[in-house]
Amino acid sequence: DGLGDLLRAGPLVRIESDAGGKLKQATCIADVDAPIDLVWKVLTDYDAYRFFMPRVKELSVAMDGADALISLKLDTPLVTTSYTNRQHADVATHTIAVKQEKGDLSGSRYNWHLVSLGDNRTRIFYSGLIKNYSSLAESFEDDQHTLSIGVNVVSLMATAKAVKGRAEQLNKQQVAATRPAP
Repeated sequence: DGLGDLLRAGPLVRIESDAGGKLKQATCIADVDAPIDLVWKVLTDYDAYRFFMPRVKELSVAMDGADALISLKLDTPLVTTSYTNRQHADVATHTIAVKQEKGDLSGSRYNWHLVSLGDNRTRIFYSGLIKNYSSLAESFEDDQHTLSIGVNVVSLMATAKAVKGRAEQLNKQQVAATRPAP
C-alpha cells in the first residue's frame, strides 16, 4: 500500500488540529518486522519497559482489575517527570487505551492500535496528546503550538521506535532459535 511505501524509510507522525488550530493529537505510525502477537506481548509486558523504553529511571506496575497502573519516573531534561498511567488492554482489538492517572502530565492520553499486515509484519498506530509537560516550557508556546507539537512528535516517535526495535529484536532471536542446526 502507499502508506507502507512511505514507512519503509521509517516511522511517520501525523498531526491533527482542532477547529481552532490547536493540537488535538499526534499519531506515530510504524511498520514492524514481527508478528502481531509478538508486538502485543512487547506492549503488554509492562515490567520489561524499563529495559527498552526511553528515559525510564524507575518503574512499578500494579494491577487494578483488568487495568495496569504503571508508575514511571523519567529522566527528562532539567527535571524528573513522574506520573502514573492507567492502561486498559483489549486483546480482541489489539488496542491499549492509556490515560494519565496522577502526577505530572495531567490530562495526557494515548492509544496503541496494532494491525496485522500478514507475512509476520505489524503496523503500529500510537496516538496521543501529552499535556502539562512543563509550566516553564509551556510559557514559551507560540500561536503555532510549535513546542507542544515538538514534544508530542518526539515522545510518540521515540516510544513507537522503542517498541518496534524491541519486537524486531525478539523476532530475530525467535527465528534464529527455531532454525535447524546445519
